[in-house]
Amino acid sequence: MGADSEPSPESVTAAAPGVADVRIGFGQQDPPAGGYTLTGFDDRLATMAEQQETLVGAGDYRAVFHLTYLTFSRRVRAALAAGRFADADWAADMSCRFVDAYLEQVRRWGRGDPTQCRAWRVAFGSAQSGRANVVQAMLLGMNAHIHYDLAFVTLGACRAAGDLSDPSPPRPSISRARVPDARYRDFLLINQVGWESIPHIQETVLRTFARTLAWGTKPVARLTRTLGQRLLMEARDTSWAHTSLLVHAPTETDRAAVAAMIDAHAASHTHLVAALTANPRRAVGGSRGWRDRQTDLPESARDQLLAMATTNPVVADLALRQLAFAGADPAVVLDALVDADQEELAGNFAAMVARHAPARRRKDLERYWRRGGRQAHAALTVALAGGYVAAGDLPRRAVARVHDAWQAALDDARRCVAVPEIAATPDLAEALRDYEQRQSDLLARTGRPPRPLHADTAPLPLVHAQTLLAVHPDPWVRVCAAGHGLTADHEGGHAMAQLIEQVLFLKSTAVFLEVDPASLLPVAEELQECTFGAGTAIIRSGDWADGIHLITEGRVRVTQDRDGRRVDVADLGRGDALGELSALNDAPATADCTAVTPVRTVFLATGVLAQLLHQHPRVAIGLVRVLSQRLTTTTLMLADG
Repeated sequence: MGADSEPSPESVTAAAPGVADVRIGFGQQDPPAGGYTLTGFDDRLATMAEQQETLVGAGDYRAVFHLTYLTFSRRVRAALAAGRFADADWAADMSCRFVDAYLEQVRRWGRGDPTQCRAWRVAFGSAQSGRANVVQAMLLGMNAHIHYDLAFVTLGACRAAGDLSDPSPPRPSISRARVPDARYRDFLLINQVGWESIPHIQETVLRTFARTLAWGTKPVARLTRTLGQRLLMEARDTSWAHTSLLVHAPTETDRAAVAAMIDAHAASHTHLVAALTANPRRAVGGSRGWRDRQTDLPESARDQLLAMATTNPVVADLALRQLAFAGADPAVVLDALVDADQEELAGNFAAMVARHAPARRRKDLERYWRRGGRQAHAALTVALAGGYVAAGDLPRRAVARVHDAWQAALDDARRCVAVPEIAATPDLAEALRDYEQRQSDLLARTGRPPRPLHADTAPLPLVHAQTLLAVHPDPWVRVCAAGHGLTADHEGGHAMAQLIEQVLFLKSTAVFLEVDPASLLPVAEELQECTFGAGTAIIRSGDWADGIHLITEGRVRVTQDRDGRRVDVADLGRGDALGELSALNDAPATADCTAVTPVRTVFLATGVLAQLLHQHPRVAIGLVRVLSQRLTTTTLMLADG
């Protein structure tokens, strides 16, 4: 591809560049000696100003975005001088890398580099050929620079600051970003500067390249401003999500898949910009291209992103949303999620397809529900149960099948709890009654209320009830039944009794108070029992907690060094949590936790906690409750001197 090429959105969707950028470390270069400084930023701005004169002198319409970006960069430089950033060094590094990324894209276009991302090829080709009008030239450049370059640049700036120097393999994390909060605040501030600059950029660019628009009607000015601001805000959030996926990608293969997705995402938006033209044919073509977009995400990249979603709950929804937006076949993704025992993710993905996928894929989803089958039924059941989709938006027959299955399960639970031997077992009877209530609530979501159990229904023999309990859909009911020997095969005994005790203990703690027992079963199975002698350090300040300890027996004192003296922060006992701040902040502990008496705990690793947080948001309420109680206690202790 040479300088005279005139690519359109349709002509650059056959390949998926961007993967090469992972291998060559695009945006990841080491800082120069002395680092990226404000002086270096000033030098880059001077270089861009010189290039602007050259482009204008040559009548090259790429000067439109060049001036757009130069104007924005000058505003960022003013914000740096005003001290608006929390970490000026990091912001300067980020700003320099961002300019370098743009200048590298200019060089790639000039030499016809086939690995250049599709969004930049459309932006440069359409502008240089005169195919794009002023507004399109501005927005195509903004799209490519923010939707594509920004994720790599942010990753590079964080890596250079030492934020990503985790051990190998990476430590499990609850945080999507896995970088200090200050990074995200400064990232947002850079974009806030862009938001504030849109009117100034608009005036500068239009007066230079389209005086008619600059002095035209107010509606035109408002339109161009609104388009720029909307693109900037949407692209900002998307770029941070892309950065998070790159950070959490454990291998080069995974990062290459994320890079291919980033390239596809940026390329798809060129269709939307193509619609902003007075040429009716091109406007219709752009609109159709956006509605029916085919981003051509390679199957290998789709499969890698799907693997990330099923193995890393922290970024699962980010990966699935990108798959939905990219137009991944919903049947393929949903079947794979169900087969991987990730029905909850399947329900979430179905909702994302309905909101974010191209029109053709939304129709494919409707056909998938009508098709039926084991996987479709499982995905639809979870989608309805979780409120991811509404019954009114689904095929009636598919909803009816789910309703009938839920009604049958409700009837079985009602008949089981009426068996005298089961009714005399308090925890099992309570589990069945809780299940009844939840089933009744679910049936209401189908638009058809639950039917009462027929008065003439014969009593259920105990042996039949035991058979039903052994395969009951609620795992907590199964465990309670097995623990009391009330299943057909009489499995359970001591092991099941211990599991029940663990679940009931978790349920009694402030962290898991609002989580249903069935959801706590897999958590209880992952608990590690720990013992500590009196005087033993359970957690040391400066060390990574790598999870949460829940005290089952004994007393623990929490202390900190403040102003050169040791201060007691808290005195903790049964049911209290240790290490939650380190796990939540993805940072070393800030206090020492020492056993005052012999202590027993159960330990929940960060990876398990992360999955639980994303599957059951009520856990977050429990953690907030723990932290607020801890803050109140600490405040009172400090007030007492």
